[in-house]
Amino acid sequence: MYTRSDAIDLRAVKPYQKEIDYSHDYMDEVLRRYLQNGITNVIDVGSTVNFLKQRETFTNIDYAPSIYMTDPLLTTYEPSAFENL
Repeated sequence: MYTRSDAIDLRAVKPYQKEIDYSHDYMDEVLRRYLQNGITNVIDVGSTVNFLKQRETFTNIDYAPSIYMTDPLLTTYEPSAFENL
């Protein structure tokens, strides 16, 4: 996610929702590229709810690497850049 505002906020360049839509529309293509490049395991520590919902779609598929995810990060502080994500 290039416009996720964890480190730098690029939402003015590309809206975060477009990133989410892209990940849902082209994830199978991305996962195929991972395997083509020898990546057999993917680990996401601090996943988004959107990816957690999509995870089951790619479980036990021969063109997808093994995918491991943790729940979204928990925090007591919400910076303004994270509002409505």
